Amino acid sequence: MSSSNAISLVYLYPDLLSLHGDRGNIWAFGKAAENIGINLSVSRIDSVERTGDLSGFDIVLMSPGELSTAQYLAGALKEHKAAFEEHLAKAKPMVVIGTTIAAFASECTRLDGSKFSGLGFVDASLTELSVCYSNDSVLACELFGEQMEVVGGQIQIVRVSLGKGETPLGINEYGYGNDKGMHEGILKGSFVFTNLLGPVFVKNPWFAEAILLYAARQKGIAVEGRKAEYELERMSNDEIKRFIDIKVAKHDHSRLDHGKN
Repeated sequence: MSSSNAISLVYLYPDLLSLHGDRGNIWAFGKAAENIGINLSVSRIDSVERTGDLSGFDIVLMSPGELSTAQYLAGALKEHKAAFEEHLAKAKPMVVIGTTIAAFASECTRLDGSKFSGLGFVDASLTELSVCYSNDSVLACELFGEQMEVVGGQIQIVRVSLGKGETPLGINEYGYGNDKGMHEGILKGSFVFTNLLGPVFVKNPWFAEAILLYAARQKGIAVEGRKAEYELERMSNDEIKRFIDIKVAKHDHSRLDHGKN
């Protein structure tokens, strides 16, 4: 749980939401926190039934899961909705990755035409795809006042369409974003959604750093300067972008299309 001189992150339902091995993101938050002098504590809640009170945590993190799992969470979390609402009302970061967004969106339409409602934290309609879209992605965004580039991968099995009042997280310079366009993710107050995988915080520790810095400011915690630059991660991302340039030149377009999807 949180204390006045520490940041506390809670990792929700890692056994349910384990589609892409995103536990590495926890390691990345820990390394980023160490690099900027934040004392980070990590807890995990393994089942919906144990969700309870989230008021003692500063950051909520949810990894990608199957769409069927998101549908289950959309129903099972209704009795805990107030806990998430209280967390967000206090402007504490909540990070949702991949298909798990269906649990918190307005509505999702499955391939068979059936629909289910999420908790409605964001005005977004989701549509299950008949063909999975998989590709690299390069995102330019500003998160909590920090300008950054984020490089990752995408495995999209749902199309995300934002309502008019919602703000995307940023713009995909390569790869499809929301509604098969360039805008990617959602940033609504302290609610952060992205489709980027990798694990995304392992590949982009400055992404985790921005969230940690914001959480620290919310608690009035003084933060040291960055002790070391993320040279290895930046070189790795530069190599991925070089490979993207080769793909673009070979295919003469910047995104790989899948027809009606």
